[in-house]
Amino acid sequence: MNYVQKQFFNVMLWGAFVCVALFASAVVVSAQEADATAEEDIAAIAPAGIAPDSPFYATDRFFERVGLFFAFNRSARAARLLVHAEERLSEARVLAESGDARAEALVLEYDSTLASASIEAELSGNEGTEAVFSERAARHAATFDRVIAQVPEQAKDNVRAARDRYVENHIAVMRSLAEKAPERAAEAFAMASERRANAIARAAEDESEDAPARAREARERAEEFGKYAAFGEEISLIARKLRTGEATVEQLVERATTQHIQVLEDVRARVPQEALVGIDSALQNAQRVRAFRAGALSDVDVDARIEARKTEAEVRREDALQRAESFAPVDVRERIQRGRVEIEERGGEVRPTERIESRIETRTENRINAVQERAAETRARTGGVSPAVTPAREVAPVQ
Repeated sequence: MNYVQKQFFNVMLWGAFVCVALFASAVVVSAQEADATAEEDIAAIAPAGIAPDSPFYATDRFFERVGLFFAFNRSARAARLLVHAEERLSEARVLAESGDARAEALVLEYDSTLASASIEAELSGNEGTEAVFSERAARHAATFDRVIAQVPEQAKDNVRAARDRYVENHIAVMRSLAEKAPERAAEAFAMASERRANAIARAAEDESEDAPARAREARERAEEFGKYAAFGEEISLIARKLRTGEATVEQLVERATTQHIQVLEDVRARVPQEALVGIDSALQNAQRVRAFRAGALSDVDVDARIEARKTEAEVRREDALQRAESFAPVDVRERIQRGRVEIEERGGEVRPTERIESRIETRTENRINAVQERAAETRARTGGVSPAVTPAREVAPVQ
């Protein structure tokens, strides 16, 4: 077996293992995962592959494309693209830590690859695919923070912009998940927002940076936290609309935001004045989400709020995908463009509340069909005759 055949066999075997490992794993977020440190999150994503300056780097990338070619459905493509994106992000971290300016280009490649993965996950319509994407993507933020801290100053703005687009793509997949399983989306929200709350604390307490830099990082991470906080409210609204797991979702969101408030209040007492703006903003968002009760709203209010949130999010997501396209290689750009068209065609003129209502109707139809099937089975067992009903015995009136 020559070198190329060995590499082809290895990438097929490894790719199959990755798909099985990703999508057979449990998605329920444990307390230990929620409390993961930044170092644990950095170690948890796919490691850097062959270094860009290696003579085998082009070969490695070629076999990535081969593996993607043999991913025959959207869930499999989402899994492979997610791993490729994680490798690019890990490679960017390694280069940034060594002062290599090529880290910026790898971050932009991560950006377009993750955008493509998010589209495949969303269009898969598979709850498990979206849940695993949501869980794994939550861990990317810690590596992003590390890259931003290490890249040259002239590259920081592009890397920060890529991090903003990552947040939009992450939330888009979680939103799609919420329309199928609000409880699982609430678990993913708790995982992601917990990490951003801890990131605010790390940024505010980072003594290696001067006060203005610490304040800026704390403020930017607070803005990201605000986006996740708003999504926490949106999950509650969707659960209220679906009439599915309302109490569980509200409990998960309230428990998560209570913990966020505790983290933020604790760090607020220890940071310099310059960092308070970002922390106070995050605290206000967390307190608002904890106090929010979708059950107190009328159906009309729920519909209006879902519409408003969805419209705002779609504008931000479209901008993120367009920006990702501009940095992407031709094949990735074409994949993103096709995905954008399919997402638009799938939604079309259907408003988000109407799409959720169609899910409610489908569930109702499924229940009716199940009842009718059981009734048909009963008739078949009784020879087409309904079970006899014993008439009520007349009771003589008391004299």
